[in-house]
Amino acid sequence: SGDPMEISISGDIDENEVINLSSLYFGTLPARKPFEKIPSAKISFPAGKKLELSVNSQEKNAYIQIVWPVPDVKGIKDLKTIRRLNILATILENRLIKTVREKLGETYSPQAAFDIEMGYEGTAAIHAFINAESSKTDEILKTVMGISEKIFRSSGSEITDQEFDQAVRPFITALKEKLKKNIYW
Repeated sequence: SGDPMEISISGDIDENEVINLSSLYFGTLPARKPFEKIPSAKISFPAGKKLELSVNSQEKNAYIQIVWPVPDVKGIKDLKTIRRLNILATILENRLIKTVREKLGETYSPQAAFDIEMGYEGTAAIHAFINAESSKTDEILKTVMGISEKIFRSSGSEITDQEFDQAVRPFITALKEKLKKNIYW
């Protein structure tokens, strides 16, 4: 049909052998249409703005999501930056657990994560997600913003060696495990 085709190959491979076998099995196919580039969409996160959506419900809880845009990552090959941002999000999550869950008792499982949509410019961000009583959202928001200011400040972050180690160690362990399995390759 001439539609674009993508071939994905994983594992411990010999690149030249893959090229030769791909040429042998796919090289006789008629020329394909090139992939169409996805139109770029720029997402804007207005600084200091709050979007509050209410749903008519008997549920007493609110879902709080806070987004901190970060400088755009230059694609999936920028693993160094991606890993640093994932570790930063883990440090934020650990602090949210200690403060919002354990100290304040306002939620069971606060979460934080780094996320990026590679096809869209301006989407790199760290997110915090918290379910809590609707009446507590302002207090929780103030607490989370205080925590984030200490972690994300440009004049020097307040991250202890213990917090850093607690965030990094699981990443290193996971990478070592992935290297042993096909999921990495």
